[in-house]
Amino acid sequence: MKDSLHNTSAPSQKRFRVPARFIALAIVAAAVSYPTSAGAVLVPNVGAHGVHIGWTKGQVRALLGIPGRQVIKPDEIMGSSINLTYGGLTVVLTPQGYVIAMEIKTKRERTRNRIGVGSTINQVARRVRGVRCSRNWRNGCSIGGGTIGRRYTSFHFNSRRKVTSISIGQVID
Repeated sequence: MKDSLHNTSAPSQKRFRVPARFIALAIVAAAVSYPTSAGAVLVPNVGAHGVHIGWTKGQVRALLGIPGRQVIKPDEIMGSSINLTYGGLTVVLTPQGYVIAMEIKTKRERTRNRIGVGSTINQVARRVRGVRCSRNWRNGCSIGGGTIGRRYTSFHFNSRRKVTSISIGQVID
């Protein structure tokens, strides 16, 4: 007598198998389409394009590759700074090779709530948490800063009151 749990006469269910290459392709497509910190996400007081304040030159180069331009500039506080330019992103390093600031001039870099170069002062004031805008719009809007060691983010505007650049950094003086 056959056990009813092991009935071999029951029709078998066909399994649908997805080839591994299709799964891998779907994962890559999802990763590329999702805006991650290594993509084009600007995080106030933290960093942009996946680069963070405090990172080393090696970490920046590992993530972004060889810069389009590298310039050593005199600096009245640090003595000199190293500027690495990657398109619309300039990363400023201390003489010891640590990220102290960055400037964003590309429209591709955006906060999670879509604020970036080209946004209006009203959009910045409404959508960026913790931002303070001066009464004189030419002085811009900012988050943090003020005390040595604190991080800051500054939004700079043109005469049409649109963001032209964003600076993220750490106060050193």
